[in-house]
Amino acid sequence: MTFVFTQGQSIVFAGDSITDAGRTLDIGKIGDRLLGEGYVRNTVGLIDARYPDNGLQVHNTGIGGITSVDLVELWDEQVLARRPDWVTVMIGINDCNLTIADHELAVPPEAYERNCRDILTRTKAADVRIVLLEPFYMWPEDEPGHLQQRTLDLLADYRTIIRDLVKEFRTLHVRTHEAFQEQLRFRPLDEIGIEPVHPTPSGHLVIAHALLDVIGW
Repeated sequence: MTFVFTQGQSIVFAGDSITDAGRTLDIGKIGDRLLGEGYVRNTVGLIDARYPDNGLQVHNTGIGGITSVDLVELWDEQVLARRPDWVTVMIGINDCNLTIADHELAVPPEAYERNCRDILTRTKAADVRIVLLEPFYMWPEDEPGHLQQRTLDLLADYRTIIRDLVKEFRTLHVRTHEAFQEQLRFRPLDEIGIEPVHPTPSGHLVIAHALLDVIGW
C-alpha cells in the first residue's frame, strides 16, 4: 500500500484525552509542533524518520474528557477551520463510560451514531479525507469482571457504529480495540495501560503502529 499522506498536506488529529496526551498542558513538542506525549507524537515522529522531506502540517486538537457531543460543537472551529487534507478521529470511550454510569452527560449509542454521522457528513462536504480509529478498552475479553464486562459489552455497540460508518462514508479504519486485545494475549495490562482506558507509552506505540499500518507507512 502506498503512503496516503503526500508532501505538504495538512493533517488534524482529533479526539479525547488519549489523543490529547498532555497537548493541552503544553507537553510534547516536535520542533514548533505541540503534539502531546502519546500516539500522535509517535505517529508523526515515525513519519518524519522515514520521510524526512514530508513537510506535513500536523495539528493535535485532542481535548481530555470530551465526548462526541463536544466534538460536534468544536468541529468547525477546531478541525475544519484548519483546512485539513486529512483528519483522524478517535472518540467514544467517554460516551460509553458516562452511559454505563447513568451520568447526566451520558451519550448512548444512538446519540453517538448521530454525532459521528454529523461530523463525518460535514467533513466529507469539505472534501477532507478521514481515518476513523475505534474506541478501545484494554481488558482481556476472556476474563472480565462485572464492570469490565458491562464496558466491553456496551463498547461493542459503539465499535459497531464506527465500522458501519466506515463502510458508509468510505473512510480508512483502524481496529484499535483488536490491536490491544492481541497485546493482552501476551502482555499484562500494566505494560500497555495505566488502567483500561489510558495507554502507557508502550500502549501509545500500539495505537501509532496500528494507524501507520492503515495509512501505508
